[in-house]
Amino acid sequence: MAAAPVRPYEGREPYIFISYSHRDSDRVFPILKYLDDRGYRIWYDEGIDPGTEWPESIAQHLMHSAVCLAFVSDNSLASQNCRREINFALSRNQIGFLSVMLEDAKMSPGVELQLSTYQSLLMYRYSDKDEFYNKLSSVDLLAPCRRPIPAEQPAAPAARGRAEVLGGCE
Repeated sequence: MAAAPVRPYEGREPYIFISYSHRDSDRVFPILKYLDDRGYRIWYDEGIDPGTEWPESIAQHLMHSAVCLAFVSDNSLASQNCRREINFALSRNQIGFLSVMLEDAKMSPGVELQLSTYQSLLMYRYSDKDEFYNKLSSVDLLAPCRRPIPAEQPAAPAARGRAEVLGGCE
C-alpha cells in the first residue's frame, strides 16, 4: 500500500471528502497529491486519530464536506464502508457528489441506480493521465474547495536590474 501523500484538511473552509478502498491506494494517492498540489482542501481517512470512533469521524467529516469524491472500483464496491459513504453522501442533498471510475467496475443494480444520475469521470478511458488530471481539476463542483491562489508578485526593480547586468542570466 502506498504511503499517505498529503495531510488531511481540518478546518471550516469547504473541502473534498475522499471515499476510496485502501486496496486502491496506489491509484488514488497520486490523484490526492495532484489535487493537494493545486490547492484543493481534501480530507480522507488518514485524518482519523488513533482511538477515535471510526464511523463517527467518517460521518462528521462527510457531513461537513462540500463534495464527496468517490473513487469507484471493484474493490470499493466490495467494501461495505465505501458503499456506506456513498449512500450517506447521496442522502445529503447539500453535499456535492462526483465519482471517478478507476476501472469498468461491476456495479450491483442498486449502486448503478444511485450513481447513474450523476456524471462520472471514467479515468480508465483516459490514455493520458495529464488529460485526466486536467479534466478533474476543471470540474466546477470542486472549485469552492480550492484555496485562493495568491497573485504573482512582479519582480522587484533591483532584481530586474541585476538580471540585466548579468546579461539576462541569473
